[in-house]
Amino acid sequence: MRLFFAVEIQGPACGRLQEALRELASSRADVKWVSGGMHLTLAFLGETSESRLTAVKEAGARTALAAKPARASLTHLGAFPSWEKPRVLWAGVGPGPGHDALVDAARSLKGHLEAGGFQTEERGFTPHATLGRVRGPKGADRLLERAKKWRDEAAWKEASFEVKELSLINSVLGPDGPRHEAIERYPFQGEPA
Repeated sequence: MRLFFAVEIQGPACGRLQEALRELASSRADVKWVSGGMHLTLAFLGETSESRLTAVKEAGARTALAAKPARASLTHLGAFPSWEKPRVLWAGVGPGPGHDALVDAARSLKGHLEAGGFQTEERGFTPHATLGRVRGPKGADRLLERAKKWRDEAAWKEASFEVKELSLINSVLGPDGPRHEAIERYPFQGEPA
């Protein structure tokens, strides 16, 4: 199984993400756009044997015990590593209780996974939803022009969502790209932020 933990984005924020995706994709730039449900990845485990699934699920359950439900908002479009050389386009979560709840949950999850013998990424956690991965320079000018609107916080009005549960997701690779299947969901049980 190819596993990761995420917070799934629903409600008004999902609609804004779909609108941003449609507008950016209309640039016809050489980008592999995300399809299906939108989410914020808190930890990517990659290929994991079924024999380790119990330990993975325990890490998720322990994380959810103290994780605080909160409301978060998407506020801007970003690019990794930079807008000068974009490789990944993403929508970022703005400051506030939802941002803090996501950062705390990711930190806690990292600790529980490492205690269970799993390797985790060393880089810091930035709460974001990946929209697409740039494959080449074709259409880059058109893409950057359309991205200007979405880099402004005003474009993300009413892009809020509830941070209320952690999902363990299996990414099944297929000819049309990955299909995400939630294996388990863990409601956040801490005091609301």
